[in-house]
Amino acid sequence: MKSIGENACLVMGGMFLCLSLTTGAGASGGVCPAPGSGLVAWYPGEGNADDAQAGNDATLQAGAGFDDGIIGQAFSLDGVDDFVSAPSTAAVDPTSAGSQSAWVRFSELPSTAGRIMEIIGKGSAGNDFDLQAEPDNRFHFFIAAGSQAVSTTVIRSGIWYHVAGTWDSTVGISIYVNGVLEHAASELVTRNASGQPLEIGNQPFFGPRLFHGLIDEVQVFDRALSDLEVAEIVCTIFCGDANTDGNVTATDALIILRKAIGTDLTCPLARCDTNGDSSIVSSDALRALRFAVGQDVTLECPAP
Repeated sequence: MKSIGENACLVMGGMFLCLSLTTGAGASGGVCPAPGSGLVAWYPGEGNADDAQAGNDATLQAGAGFDDGIIGQAFSLDGVDDFVSAPSTAAVDPTSAGSQSAWVRFSELPSTAGRIMEIIGKGSAGNDFDLQAEPDNRFHFFIAAGSQAVSTTVIRSGIWYHVAGTWDSTVGISIYVNGVLEHAASELVTRNASGQPLEIGNQPFFGPRLFHGLIDEVQVFDRALSDLEVAEIVCTIFCGDANTDGNVTATDALIILRKAIGTDLTCPLARCDTNGDSSIVSSDALRALRFAVGQDVTLECPAP
């Protein structure tokens, strides 16, 4: 999916807002600034495998390509032999704190494939630093010798998710899905540098753990991100996209209306409160419908 305009990420009164400054039909996407410090690698997947942050450029393996992503293009991986590989550097091999994040869309579920699907792989035996999806169809973030945080979200195919793992040896290990903290483990662990390549869509030591689908905006940090910083990365979350299909349509407006009148309780505030007032009412549905048909409407959603 292509961006159709600009988004602004603001903090107002302690609330994180995603403001879509766009008009026209389709989903609201945009480029959001990365947190200001600690970003040591960033692979946007914009038609190449270059590192936009530190110049540690990767290479496409076995025919890995590109398709429409959450922002511009994304890495397209076939689950057979495709992946992306970057040389090992000390910066992306932290020993006491770090974070990994990416947008992902699965073409096949790990349970169907019968294997782990790696999102970002860097670890070796006893030195995990890996963000992956397992055959339980949940996201897992592993550190050191198997210490982990696990998502409560159960993955579905064909849907974009943002997943982030954060770790600090003095705090613990956490995992976020679409900006929401889903599990915080209190294990205080350090790791040794693995010296392995940084791989997107595969694991360099334990693999093959090949990913089938799209991976976009891969970022690695040498520190643990805060809750707010993860939310800032997810400022492209689709305000008004009630069914999470990557578009704002009349169907989404109907789902929001059903939530407003109490016949559908599955519409989250972070997507369905289209004016940012922390409530979901019929006017939120009307605003989404006007956006879907191309009227000049601004959608505002609080962070999850």
